[in-house]
Amino acid sequence: MFLAFQVIPLANATAIGFSSPIFTMMLAVLFLGERAGWRRWLAALIGFTGVIAIAGPDGNILNTGSLIAVAAALCMGAEMAALKWVSRLGDRPIVMLFMGNILGAILVAAFALPQWTWPEPWQWFPLAGTGLVAIVGQRLTLTAMRSADANVIAPLLYATIIFSGLYGVLLFGEVPGWGLYVGMGLIISSGVMLARSGR
Repeated sequence: MFLAFQVIPLANATAIGFSSPIFTMMLAVLFLGERAGWRRWLAALIGFTGVIAIAGPDGNILNTGSLIAVAAALCMGAEMAALKWVSRLGDRPIVMLFMGNILGAILVAAFALPQWTWPEPWQWFPLAGTGLVAIVGQRLTLTAMRSADANVIAPLLYATIIFSGLYGVLLFGEVPGWGLYVGMGLIISSGVMLARSGR
């Protein structure tokens, strides 16, 4: 996803990334034996339509950057399905969080070390804040995964785009277009449908 951010607009990469719940649902059905009735699939489709509305009307999703973002979304969907599988093995969420982050750091170190530059002293504070927020978010996701099927939880993550839009307005002065409002409406509708159809 970081690579996609470098080659296509941030909004497009982010919106494409929100297709990951669709991949989570498909992988959960294929490999975890979960069931997803037509209401859940319809809710996910409505949510994804909202993502497309937010991405913009140009529909240019076949360029290299967009395909990279789709590949990232597939990886994120696989991660969610894997977390659900691991949660079935009885591991505590905090242990899964620790192991996932340690293994992730080890795997990415081989690519990061050749280009490593130490942060400036002032940069440690926002980096620590980012890490703290990420850990809290991951912990909440793991807790949710223990409470319901992955194909119920995953589409609810579309709500992230609502918070992203709100942060954009409050922190960066971004002026949302009509697509953001249409997309938010569809995403909220998707969440309501899921809440009514799932546990």
